[in-house]
Amino acid sequence: MDYEKVLEKCTTKSSLRNEVGLAKLLLKSERFLIGDTLGIILPIENREVRWLNREYGVRSPQKRIFKMTDIKNCSFNCILAENEPNQYDVEFRSVEAWGNFNVLQIANLHQGGGHYNASGCTIKEGGTREEITTRIKQQARELYQQQGFNVQEMTPDEQDMELANI
Repeated sequence: MDYEKVLEKCTTKSSLRNEVGLAKLLLKSERFLIGDTLGIILPIENREVRWLNREYGVRSPQKRIFKMTDIKNCSFNCILAENEPNQYDVEFRSVEAWGNFNVLQIANLHQGGGHYNASGCTIKEGGTREEITTRIKQQARELYQQQGFNVQEMTPDEQDMELANI
């Protein structure tokens, strides 16, 4: 190993510029309850990925976003990217410590694949982004319930209050 390169990496101050761009994008995420845990869906478009790169120097935002959403009590993460009109590339993640359910089952419903805690699929002409988001939330809740967790039915106002507490 080159000692000088390692020392440079360890002592170089990093800019918060990337994190600011990602935080702005994360503000668009939709949070919802899955039983007693939290789910996050983030819709993103190619133009937003280009904007992040141009304005904030962010590359590969999906990987960075999943790392930032690895938060306490968040069992399910989903990024829904409309890369072409009416075609969505969808990535799912579950967090072992907060629910640990098999997101591969959701990906398989849409002819996708992957692994237990990290999977994805492409949804072509499956409806609007809002319809697909609603369907994915329902599928996540059903999957959580199948694995023996208690899913509470709550009104939107009760959900808002519960999320504020989380």
